[in-house]
Amino acid sequence: MPESAAPTPPGSWKFRRRIIHWTLIYWAAFIPPATWLGHDKAAVIQVVMAGIGLCTTIILAYVAGAVIDDRNARSAAQ
Repeated sequence: MPESAAPTPPGSWKFRRRIIHWTLIYWAAFIPPATWLGHDKAAVIQVVMAGIGLCTTIILAYVAGAVIDDRNARSAAQ
């Protein structure tokens, strides 16, 4: 049994957080110009909804990955 039972974050989490942050920044920067400059309202609505869906999916995947990693780390520490 290791001395420290606290889970250590894997090295890939820094990379995963960077992907999430840049995706959210991209969509936060893209949605306002798409709504202001878009001439076809139906297309703008679809683009915005797709962006919101993408951000939601990425955040949910990040949270699910964190939960799975924590559960695996806890079961490995026992």
